[in-house]
Amino acid sequence: GNVDLRYQHSIYNGGADDGNADDYFTMAMSAEYKIREHLFANVSYVWSKLVSGRDFSEFIDFSRNQVYLGVRATY
Repeated sequence: GNVDLRYQHSIYNGGADDGNADDYFTMAMSAEYKIREHLFANVSYVWSKLVSGRDFSEFIDFSRNQVYLGVRATY
């Protein structure tokens, strides 16, 4: 299994958004299961959120959930 946490803070320089900032958060979790020597099943979940300090931020902010299911074969 794997867990990944990330945070990004961006400040705008110049233009209409000068001095405003965005905060972006991400959390990703994944797990893999070995079915046979060369065959694996995996599942992942990713949560993302953008919090904006810019004008009209109610149209820019978002929160997203993503789920991935897969099978991997190697040789």
